[in-house]
Amino acid sequence: MGAEGVEAPVALRGEADLAEAIILLRDHPQWAIWLPASSGDWIAIRPASSRPPSPELPTIWVHADTASELANLMQAADEQVSGRSDLHYESS
Repeated sequence: MGAEGVEAPVALRGEADLAEAIILLRDHPQWAIWLPASSGDWIAIRPASSRPPSPELPTIWVHADTASELANLMQAADEQVSGRSDLHYESS
C-alpha cells in the first residue's frame, strides 16, 4: 500500500471531525472547540456564567473521547449554567 492508502483514511477522519465540530458549534454557540489531533481528546471551553466571555471570568472545560460524549458534557454544563439542571449538589 502506498502513501495514498494511508492518507485517504486520515483525510476522511479529518472531514468527519470537522463536520461533527460544525454541528457542535451550531448547537452550542457559546463554546470554543478543539478538534482531536492524532486520535486525541475532543476539548471544549465556555464561560462559567451566562455573561459574555472575558479574561477575568471563570471557565468550564470539558474533555471527551468522542464528539457525542463531548456534546453530552456540553449540554449538561449549559443546563447547569442556565439553572435548568436537575443536578443537586450538597454542601459540606
